[in-house]
Parts: sequence; C-alpha cells; structure tokens
Amino acid sequence: MAIPMLKPEHLIQFGGTQPVEGKPIAVYGAGTGLGVSHLVHVDKRWISLPGEGGHVDFAPNSEEEGIILEELRAELGHVSAERVLSGPGLVNLYRAIVKSDGRLPENLQPKDVTERALEDSCTDCRRALSLFCVIMGRFGGNLALNLNTFGGVYIAGGIVPRFLEFFKSSGFRGGFGR
Repeated sequence: MAIPMLKPEHLIQFGGTQPVEGKPIAVYGAGTGLGVSHLVHVDKRWISLPGEGGHVDFAPNSEEEGIILEELRAELGHVSAERVLSGPGLVNLYRAIVKSDGRLPENLQPKDVTERALEDSCTDCRRALSLFCVIMGRFGGNLALNLNTFGGVYIAGGIVPRFLEFFKSSGFRGGFGR
C-alpha cells in the first residue's frame, strides 16, 4: 500500500511511460515465493487487492521455455509461475537448463546461481538468470493487462535488487512488451 507514497528518487524506472496518478497499480516481487497484488484508487484512498498470482500456470513463450516446462513438470508436477520466478525458481531454471542438455546439475542455492551468472563463470547460470529476467518481464506485462495498470507496474521482493545492473540490461523490457 506504500507504493503510491514513494517519491521518484526511491524508484528506478525500466521503461514505458510515467504512471498516471490514481490509476490501478500492479505490484509483484520474487523472493522465497512470488507475491502479487494490485492497488486501486477508490474514494480518495487506495485499496489493496491481494491474491495468489504467483500460483498461476507458468506459460512458456519459446521453444527453450517449453523444454524447461517439460523438465520441471517431470520433476515437480504442476509448474506455476512461482516455480520459476522466485529464489527456488531460479535454481529450478538452472536445473532444467542443465538437465535438458543431458547433464547432471550441481546442487546450487539461488545465491550461487546469481553469483556465477554475474561473474560469467557458469554459462548455465547466466542462461538461467537471463531467462528469469525475460519471464519476469512477461509476468509483469500480463499483470498490467489484468487491470489496465496505467498507475504503473512495480517490482518488489528481495531478488532483483541483487542483480540490478544485469536486470537493467536484460530481456526484461522485451518480455514485458510481448
């Protein structure tokens, strides 16, 4: 609910136009899970519309993502957005990428995947982090469509700030606009 109160200096804009005051807002964030909420302005106050949006189905949009879905489905059963857009989800992406190439993945933690990706010391980790950013963009774009969120789409959570520079130059914006 604090999103409308934030000052411009507390925000980093990744693209698009300026938010329209009083229009619906979407907020989502990857951490240990994938949190989702919308805010709507009613009678001079903001109302939060919380939900379980992280549990919607993961919807692949490329051949690579389709292969990842199949790998994860074989391992996990149902594959929700949260299964790829969270700390554990980043590890799931890494594991699926490695397994789809017929190799055995290392037992990594989210921090390991991120560090190796940023150091460029692990191609599979870098692919996982890049894919995470694209899928994060598409998920945000879909949220924007749900309520015509001309008030903005905001990313919260503990993961993206750990690789902000990588995120800025990633395929996030391309994913968002698809």
